[in-house]
Amino acid sequence: MAIEVEVAVTDPATLQQALIASAPGEASVYEDTYYDFPDRRLTSTGRREVRLRVIRTDTSSRARLTFKDAMLDATSTPERESGVDDPDAVHEILTGLGLGPEDEEPTFYIDLVTTHRTSG
Repeated sequence: MAIEVEVAVTDPATLQQALIASAPGEASVYEDTYYDFPDRRLTSTGRREVRLRVIRTDTSSRARLTFKDAMLDATSTPERESGVDDPDAVHEILTGLGLGPEDEEPTFYIDLVTTHRTSG
């Protein structure tokens, strides 16, 4: 069973170390950058969004580009996602098309995956 909690964090590295110490497993740091046009036409029309996510672990990194279309109803959002080989190039493409990061700094998330084994 997955449990998801969102909290504001000012020191992701310290939090990551504390989580790993309390529940050993593989930690991933998600660096999310959301893009929109200067007039905010994506987010102002049905909560659409373009996100570039870089996921880092101690041993690897990978990136994903996601487009979330306007919500169909209160709980359904069409989403398209693809792997990205070069996140810096995708950033340049998006800004070249007129989209810019919504915030000056990306948003960071920590995902800790633990495996619990039972004997038997």
